[in-house]
Amino acid sequence: MKNIQAALLPLTITMFLCGFAVFPFHYSQSCLKFYINNCYVFYILISWLVFVCIVLKTRTFLLNHQLDFPTIIFPAIFFAMLSLPISIYFNKKFNNCLVKLHVLNNTLEKLGISNNYAKLRIQTTGLVIGWIVLRLVTDSTDGLWYLKHFHTFTKAIILPFIINHAGHINMLYDFVYMLLLSYVKSQFERINKYIQELKEQSKEEKVKYAWTISTSPSIHQDITNKETREEKIWILMHIHFELCSISYDLNTVFGWQMASHVVAFHIFTVHVIYNLYIIIVEIYTKCYDRIVDVYCMCFWIIVSITKMVVFNYICEEVCTKANETKMFLNKLTIGTFDVEARQTIMQFIFQILRKPLKISGLGLFYFGFKFLFECGNFIAMIVVFVIQSPPKYSYI
Repeated sequence: MKNIQAALLPLTITMFLCGFAVFPFHYSQSCLKFYINNCYVFYILISWLVFVCIVLKTRTFLLNHQLDFPTIIFPAIFFAMLSLPISIYFNKKFNNCLVKLHVLNNTLEKLGISNNYAKLRIQTTGLVIGWIVLRLVTDSTDGLWYLKHFHTFTKAIILPFIINHAGHINMLYDFVYMLLLSYVKSQFERINKYIQELKEQSKEEKVKYAWTISTSPSIHQDITNKETREEKIWILMHIHFELCSISYDLNTVFGWQMASHVVAFHIFTVHVIYNLYIIIVEIYTKCYDRIVDVYCMCFWIIVSITKMVVFNYICEEVCTKANETKMFLNKLTIGTFDVEARQTIMQFIFQILRKPLKISGLGLFYFGFKFLFECGNFIAMIVVFVIQSPPKYSYI
């Protein structure tokens, strides 16, 4: 793989087809690029307008058959459509992040650190395949519920595909952000590993210098090694700060979407837990019908919670690896007696302590284990509240 854009090509093509403002191909002629961009924006507007019309027709169809259209679908459609103008607005910033990552990877490669594009390509392909499989599984799960009411496989296949489409688009958007954060985390890990190698090299050079201190060529070589080590520290410092800057830029691009997904997650959790409790306490319903309803709702709540847990875990890991660099630098100062090198390292540590990396949702909250714990408290509170409240047997 020659660059990160090539490694992400399967994902960008998928996003391109789903209506996101991500262009997987580059054009040298500005007029051709302008024409294709305008055509693509027109394609986005027409495709989503057709989708909304189909959803409204589907809602009417379900109401005619005395079935409620899932109200939780409307927030998913709204957030999916909201992400489209946001992705168009931040398209340039997103592409700049990819270009910066490519430049940083080239710099790290000159230091002897591999870019690992082949692994990223495998992860990207696996993510696209996993998203397609997850979409088929979730639609098949909801298809059981529609099969119970319509008794035809055609409607059981088509209805979940239409109703869940917006939710799947939002999920793909989340997966893209998770993949990029995971790659940034791997780059922080490589920086920390390289600093650890510099510490080991410093120990070896001290031993060699102790044995050959009486010869002037060795002294000159030691001075040269100090200068080279200081340059490497400066390079690593700028790479680390640039990775933090890229993380903040990605947070700006995807922050609106993730903040809206947190709101949707809480609404969805309340909706599913309440209806799930009603289904369980309705003893007069047929056993098979209750099993299908409970299975469908439990499956969706597991998918939603798993996605929230994985995303917050990745955010916590990225912040931990970025802020963990100061620990490796502190160990490096112990074995460094050169004054200028120590000042450079201390400046590096001070910058990390002054502004530690944090991933937020529009600055309102920070993702990570603490936020995950708060979500767990919210779910527990909803469960207790629902159990204590008398159920209304209105679920169909």
